[in-house]
Amino acid sequence: MNTVVSTLIQWRALGSGITELTVFYNSLNDGSLTELDFTRFKRLKKIVIGDECFMYVKEVKLIGLSELESVEIGMNSFTKYKDT
Repeated sequence: MNTVVSTLIQWRALGSGITELTVFYNSLNDGSLTELDFTRFKRLKKIVIGDECFMYVKEVKLIGLSELESVEIGMNSFTKYKDT
């Protein structure tokens, strides 16, 4: 089952048992979100991050995700400077 998030409230409420995660485009650009830690999602197989997401994130942790098969990151994500 694919879980889709677009707000910080949804992100923080995610259950640890999800297997597929999609972040809607232009989402989770909150200045308080500077670290993205996926390590609690031990069953995660697929991550899809839309365009222009996580503009303030400086560190991403994908440690210990032995079931992870794919990660897709959209354009201009993890940056404040688009198309540079």
